[in-house]
Amino acid sequence: MSVAEGTVTHVYSADVATVFAMLTDAKFLRQRGEATGETDIDISVDDQTSVRVIRYTRSVRRELPSFAKRLFKATNVVRQVETWRGDDNKTGSWDIEVDGAPIKIHAKLSLRPHERGSEYRIEYAVRAKVPLIGKRLAAYTLKQTIEGFRAELGHNDAELEKRIA
Repeated sequence: MSVAEGTVTHVYSADVATVFAMLTDAKFLRQRGEATGETDIDISVDDQTSVRVIRYTRSVRRELPSFAKRLFKATNVVRQVETWRGDDNKTGSWDIEVDGAPIKIHAKLSLRPHERGSEYRIEYAVRAKVPLIGKRLAAYTLKQTIEGFRAELGHNDAELEKRIA
């Protein structure tokens, strides 16, 4: 099994409670997904006493490099389960599986106060179970995942401006 890892940190101009409310708002997540080209979106948010669980399934289209075309379709069903805990400092994780693909993505999440608002940090680990090209596939998937997250950040920042205005 091959593994690729990476970390992205982003500072939001709003406090933890406001950012967390946005990041776990099913209506906003659907809107953001549609804006970034996702289709067939299904989202549920289970708000338990001390844990919030988001189940997020969607179809995602990507341009594929030649080495990945045998393993992936251009459009794939992505299933994500995200779990959050905590009060002022939120911690969580999410796991993603791509239907029919030998890839699993795990991320550790943190959302904590920052002098300019709040800091959101994601630590990714992509695992590929493919002989010969696993390392390349894991690195490609990590790059695509991080690019997707960065695209989402612009939508998140714009939504926060509306929520705190």
